Amino acid sequence: SLACIVPGQWTITGNEHMQKRPIGDLVAALKSLGADIRDTNGKPPITIRGGQLKGGSVMLDASISSQFLSSLLMIGPVLEKGITIEIKGDLASGGYV
Repeated sequence: SLACIVPGQWTITGNEHMQKRPIGDLVAALKSLGADIRDTNGKPPITIRGGQLKGGSVMLDASISSQFLSSLLMIGPVLEKGITIEIKGDLASGGYV
């Protein structure tokens, strides 16, 4: 999420373990907010052209992990339009949010 608000072209790869973790829900949420982001079948590596995200409303499934929600909440204050997040499903690990 941070790379979406910082101007520049970014490629995030992660180690072998991270490249097996699904991030499609976060990528879809960021795209719906206007991010220029490309993933690899829902997993890293991802390529981002940052600095264009304006914000707005987004729906996010946070039933498996709260990490994607936390990621969006951390960038919300600097988005031009702010961010409104509708949670789909039960919130996992709500204490971390």
